[in-house]
Amino acid sequence: MSLRLSSARRREKAAREAERRELIASLASTRTLIQQAYGGFNTVSDSDLIESYVFEINALQARYSYLLRRVERFYYQNQPLYLWGLCVEKGVNDTWGTQS
Repeated sequence: MSLRLSSARRREKAAREAERRELIASLASTRTLIQQAYGGFNTVSDSDLIESYVFEINALQARYSYLLRRVERFYYQNQPLYLWGLCVEKGVNDTWGTQS
């Protein structure tokens, strides 16, 4: 039984690591695309192209914000969240890290 549990934990840990790497890679890729879009925006003078770059930059920034929220959820998924000095987590009622 413990062998199955250990194997399942290893698979879960490997899956979480793969997800983490994918999130970080997507974040870096989106940041590069934003920089490229700003570069293009700064080189054009046609109003249609300017408008196109504005929409592209806004879309990429929205994607970047989404990815940041996913990264936050990923890293803080199993961590207690402290708001106003109170721990807000299912089954935990502690204050500033003291265990109850």
